[in-house]
Amino acid sequence: MPRRGIAAIAVVGALLISALGNSGLPATAAAAPERAIASAASATPEAVQRFGACLAGGGQGHLLLLIDRSGSLKGTDPKNARVTAAGHLVKQMASLASRSNLTLEIAVAGFDTGYEKVTDWTPVVSGRNALLQSLDRFAARNQGVDTDYWNAMTGARRELAGRGAGKQGRCSAIVLFTDGEYSLTTRGGNHPSIADLGGPKPYDRNNDLSTDANVAAAIGAGEQDICRAGGVADQIRSQDIITFGIGLSSDRKPDFGFLRKMTTGEGGCGKIVQPVSGAFIEAANIRDLFFGFDQIAGGDTPAVVQRGGVCGATACPQGTHSFVLDSSISKIHALADSDADGSSITLVDPAGGRLNLARGASGSGSLPGGKVTWQWLGDASVSVDVERTADTAWTGQWSLRFSAPNPAGKTSRSSLRIFGDLLPKWPASTSTVLRAGEVLKDVTFQLVHVDGSPVDPARLSPRTTLTASLVLADGTSLPVATGLSGSSIAAPQTIDLTGVDPGSATLRLALAVTTKDWASLGRSVPGTVLEPQVNDISVDIRTPANYPSLAKSVDFGTITEAGQVSGSVAVTGKGCVWLDGAPTVTTSPADAPGIGITSTATNKANCVSGSLPLSFSSDDVGDGLVSGSATVMVLPQDRTASPVKVSVTFTADMQRPINPWYFLLALVGLTLLGVAVPVALLYLAKFVTAKIPGTSLSAGSVRGEVSAGSGSFLDAGCSLTPQQLLSQPLPQGGSRRVSIDGKTLMTKAGLGLTEPGYVRVEHPGRISAAGPTGAQSKGHARLPLAVQNQWCVALDPTNPRGGEVEVTFFTVTGAPGWDTLVSGARRALPEVVRGLRSQIPESTPDAGDDTGIPADPWASSRVPAGTGADPWAQPANPNGPVFGAPIGGVPAAPVGAPPVPGVPPVTAPLDPWGGAPVAAPRQGDPDPDSSPQPPSGW
Repeated sequence: MPRRGIAAIAVVGALLISALGNSGLPATAAAAPERAIASAASATPEAVQRFGACLAGGGQGHLLLLIDRSGSLKGTDPKNARVTAAGHLVKQMASLASRSNLTLEIAVAGFDTGYEKVTDWTPVVSGRNALLQSLDRFAARNQGVDTDYWNAMTGARRELAGRGAGKQGRCSAIVLFTDGEYSLTTRGGNHPSIADLGGPKPYDRNNDLSTDANVAAAIGAGEQDICRAGGVADQIRSQDIITFGIGLSSDRKPDFGFLRKMTTGEGGCGKIVQPVSGAFIEAANIRDLFFGFDQIAGGDTPAVVQRGGVCGATACPQGTHSFVLDSSISKIHALADSDADGSSITLVDPAGGRLNLARGASGSGSLPGGKVTWQWLGDASVSVDVERTADTAWTGQWSLRFSAPNPAGKTSRSSLRIFGDLLPKWPASTSTVLRAGEVLKDVTFQLVHVDGSPVDPARLSPRTTLTASLVLADGTSLPVATGLSGSSIAAPQTIDLTGVDPGSATLRLALAVTTKDWASLGRSVPGTVLEPQVNDISVDIRTPANYPSLAKSVDFGTITEAGQVSGSVAVTGKGCVWLDGAPTVTTSPADAPGIGITSTATNKANCVSGSLPLSFSSDDVGDGLVSGSATVMVLPQDRTASPVKVSVTFTADMQRPINPWYFLLALVGLTLLGVAVPVALLYLAKFVTAKIPGTSLSAGSVRGEVSAGSGSFLDAGCSLTPQQLLSQPLPQGGSRRVSIDGKTLMTKAGLGLTEPGYVRVEHPGRISAAGPTGAQSKGHARLPLAVQNQWCVALDPTNPRGGEVEVTFFTVTGAPGWDTLVSGARRALPEVVRGLRSQIPESTPDAGDDTGIPADPWASSRVPAGTGADPWAQPANPNGPVFGAPIGGVPAAPVGAPPVPGVPPVTAPLDPWGGAPVAAPRQGDPDPDSSPQPPSGW
């Protein structure tokens, strides 16, 4: 594999290399290896630690792998190093999630001209193999034209917003991999037309991209819109999405300066720069690429990095990377490499026992203290894991030894992640109520083993210390306890909330561990100092006891035209509230002036209870996220006390409609075909009324097993609560299309004149049905137009017969009748799932079957064996090649491709009435299977 392979993966590389201790100088022949712990002062570890600490605190994790698929990859990454490295990341994240019982899902998307999700959200532990299969198919995804960061990041943000990014208890991150700078290609002439490549750019709509000058202007406009105050970069950060950029450079040395700024906030890109928004790694070769991905996979466990030389036939200090373990350590993970030809790497235990990590795809072995497994990642890098099997033989100095036939001038490198067996916890976090202005006493923390069993802190080394702090929404950190050790770790502490406003906050627990010193043969080896293990626990600081409580946020949903959209903030408890002053707008599209939030309740005299009505308005609509905060004043019931100020955040996702006039063309076409005017009017009436009614919609999902004959996971109760639901208001008069909780709800009028309209709930890549009847439309759940207080279920795309199912509940703000809705699902779920699974042909293998045939909907089984066809190829287009997809698009097999068993078939698109197929569109055209959007004013 070439040493300098992938050109210009710009965003994440340099920072991660810096965090890995890349000094640029090899160790001298007589010196021991240079040793460094990845410091939290570095931008990379801080961003990685934020994501890992959120997961450790019990948050729901969503990691989006966003991979460049531009045509330049054929020359810069001919060996598909990006696929191998991304697979390594998935394996490490699956191992981390399994070991620490973390909740983490991963999705895979590609970008070039546009953004396209190719693998839906999949639990990383149970869906590990399916994710790896999906990544393998990216080897052929290198035919795109542009490297459009604006479309890539906007699509990624919307994707994660659909999974609740920015909500309390959500942990969201993007890993962006690219080989190039922001680049676009001219349209027309000898190149594909602008229509074939997705139309004008949303950030420069009047630019036809017909000349090099126009292309340069569009790139400048895109970069400016990303980095301006309130632009795309700030929109991502405002939803608490962490971005890791990885750029693989080649001999042509692409300029990754902009990508670095976009991911990290350096150089004035955006105004939201704290906390650190992300990290950038520039990988000069495949070895650096693995180290970059490995750093991200560490979660909240930073790496101990050593760099040195290489030994010859005998052991030498410069080629030996040492570390000390004790019984508080349960596992280590190391990534090691050398640039010496024919090098070998040997693991040495405290007693001098040796295990050569023999080359090959993978291997396993053991030493008296631990079980060893390893995998070679190319010619020079090896990933190794060692799990403790015996305390006595485990304790002491271990080492990795590098040797080669010609070691002169060669270097070695290792990144060691040591997993302690201790975790800090706040046992009463879910049962304790924090209120603004109060002093909470007798707060006790606890240390536990990974398996959850308690640890007596008095038995630990005095160098094991716990620090606790309360981090407020504005980033202010209030100390709770500092440097607790021994029995004082379990001593009662105090959280003083005097002068603290109500709102979301984080209790941060940081456990610093130093392994015990090790003495042998008259010499003492100091213990290994580990970076603090951080556990971020989301907490809610409520209003004082006699004041009503508010919802912390309001989502106005998707806005496609200027005007007003109604919403509300739920109010619980006795008292009243009002909107105080104008809102603070943090992010917005550049072409959306006049954004405002108003209410009918604006002072103490007209304050309201139960719900605070809000109205969102704008003078125009652009493309991007509107976010900010509004101040709400709260009074107790007697209205005699001073009002309390509460900050409520708001969001609205603006999207310009693609072409609202095609509905008129369809209606004219019906008339020309001889459809009687009265019938046409009846169909028009059906279309007009086919909307999801109401003023709001809330949704949330839970996963679990449903076994034949033994009930379902809901029998043990539903872990989802009304407070965890995602909510958004509906426009006045209802909505034809709603995206919420990762699903798209689309209304259909139906062909029959007397047939009522319905809602199709699309789970990309999954077969689903509505409860309690099992109703379906084209393999998707079919619900009545009034979807509130309804539910549906979708099968696992990787293991539809026996994998976990996902149940999604739909209700309204406040979730009235929640218990009845859940109990109904509990009774009917086994039968609905049984009916779904009966639709799967017996010949369909599950993921992991010995047949080796992938079971996911994008599997290569779509392509007949021996054809050599690319399962990712674009459908044929008589007008020229098609290279992009609309933002948020979902991939599809070519029309007429054989169906994938167990997954809704891909057919020619249907008309808005749910009828027979019509001609297939070219990729990048509007989706004709969506209910048509009438022109503004209809």
